[in-house]
Amino acid sequence: MFSTPGHTRDHLSFFLREPGILFPGEALGNPVMEREDLNKVEFLTSFTDYVRSIEKLMALRPFVKVIAMSHLYVYTGEDVPRFMDMALRDAHAYRELIESYLDMENGDVERATATMVRVEYDEKKSVYQERNAYVANVTAQVKAVAALRGRIDN
Repeated sequence: MFSTPGHTRDHLSFFLREPGILFPGEALGNPVMEREDLNKVEFLTSFTDYVRSIEKLMALRPFVKVIAMSHLYVYTGEDVPRFMDMALRDAHAYRELIESYLDMENGDVERATATMVRVEYDEKKSVYQERNAYVANVTAQVKAVAALRGRIDN
């Protein structure tokens, strides 16, 4: 059992060493349906903790034979390191996306959140999540990234 905060402060991941099965919960995000090359980033409480948790789980890479995701997917073989790399890559890319909305709205968290929801959810229509849940998650994520930039307290 590993403490893997970031999605939530008390998030846990589990690793069964003998069969080599990792149950990361939301610590590695979640694959985007119908997009094998994209991962939904799942930090809600702390981007820094989220990335550290990914890196902690990546350290298990030599021992992980299977990643059993919390939603829909199981990774084996060569897909294990590929997915871990994608989780880290997409976490940093998502932070950059959030920062672009904060920059667009001069650091205003509420406006950046509203713009991000309008563009990413309403216009692109590529999010597979109920709108109210998406808004709540994006609000937490924008606040967490803004806090990293010293714009608000998290």
